[in-house]
Amino acid sequence: MIATYHEILSLNVRTGQLSKLDADLGNLTHKAYVPTGIAVGHETGRVFVANYLANNILIGHIIGNRITFDQELTGDALVSPENVATTSDEQWLISANYDGSSATAFTLINGQYFQKWTTAIPQAHGVAILGDMVFVSSLLLKKIVVLDLFDGREIGSFGQPGWNTRCLDLLWPTNINVAEDSSVVITDAHTGAVYRIKFDGHEGKLQDVFGGTSPGPAGLQMPYAAIKVGANLAILWTFSPKVLIVGSSSSSSAPSIKTMIVQQSRQAERHPDREPSTPLGVGWNGYVHLAADPMTISGFLTVPAYGALMRVSRGRTLTTSGPLWLNTDSELVGSLMYFIEAHAGEKGVVLSSPSASRALYVTQGQASCFTRVGLPGAALAVDSGLDHRLGTTGYEEIESRALGPNCTHSIHAVGRTISCRCRRSLKSCSCRRRLFVARSGQTPVKTRLPR
Repeated sequence: MIATYHEILSLNVRTGQLSKLDADLGNLTHKAYVPTGIAVGHETGRVFVANYLANNILIGHIIGNRITFDQELTGDALVSPENVATTSDEQWLISANYDGSSATAFTLINGQYFQKWTTAIPQAHGVAILGDMVFVSSLLLKKIVVLDLFDGREIGSFGQPGWNTRCLDLLWPTNINVAEDSSVVITDAHTGAVYRIKFDGHEGKLQDVFGGTSPGPAGLQMPYAAIKVGANLAILWTFSPKVLIVGSSSSSSAPSIKTMIVQQSRQAERHPDREPSTPLGVGWNGYVHLAADPMTISGFLTVPAYGALMRVSRGRTLTTSGPLWLNTDSELVGSLMYFIEAHAGEKGVVLSSPSASRALYVTQGQASCFTRVGLPGAALAVDSGLDHRLGTTGYEEIESRALGPNCTHSIHAVGRTISCRCRRSLKSCSCRRRLFVARSGQTPVKTRLPR
């Protein structure tokens, strides 16, 4: 089952058929429904759902294509539960509460769940139970915190910020699940890696790391979760309609691809020109791509960063001096752009992100004009262009669309307020433009995009 923040879907991993599970909330007091995490009881088949914005956990049964909920768990500690986990006998239920920055445990007494303990964990997100250990991922600390199942006290932790995944570096560990009786699997949406860790009692050892954000059939695109399905692991992610079934989950070596469930057949095809120029993460120092060629944007020397262009200065080393944020301009950017990738064109630079179904084209100089160019899906930068689920849009095509006949007339700006003089009305124009003038002050600035 897959939770989408709007609904719960059922995926048949043998046929690839996807079905919506209708939610019957008639027995509940609160009708808000924002499902973010799911656990299924091994003994009774009950479904436990983290209901994010309703601040509760829903409990119900699946009958056909419908989930009928008959219980809801609430309490002061349940603030935006993101994920849930249960023991195999369903005696314990644990939630990771993201906005509440905590993990909360419930225990079953006479058929009813009662809150047992709550432990503070900043930006708690993923949760799993292995034996008497509770694993909770912290997006703020970028580590996995290990708690005692019975009293919630912290008994250990592992992971640290960074890109070196084989040293258990983590950046955004969104999910953790039990893979086998003695191992857990962790997915990190930012490093793009899937980690398998095997435990002997309370001592764990990294078994292997695989994946990484890259195009092609075997590539992942910011993986969000991995879960055991039969003898294998199913891996899915937010920004690409593809599910990989790899196995086996108990393999001593990195699992191989068994099944690929895709929306378009092209996603399963291998194309030499879709190999990344450099895999995401190479040359990055934390959330700044210091190895990239600097660009002059609005008079500042910049390199790509996370949702921003980072101002840098040259010296014996390249030093940073603060970001030029992109995501603050929602009309231009749309939904969030996370890791920014940059490719220099003939007259400007193409900015893209694995999380965004659009590119930004920006001219270089003392005053820089940004143009939004739509794409069929979230794209990864490769040598030939931006690779998405329907194909590859070349960099020359993006530059041509950005500088095309519909929006090549002058743009006038005071600060960040603009008017776009297009041959068609702004409402029907296919591109969105912004002039970013970091030093504009009160002086009106005029610029013209090069033809």
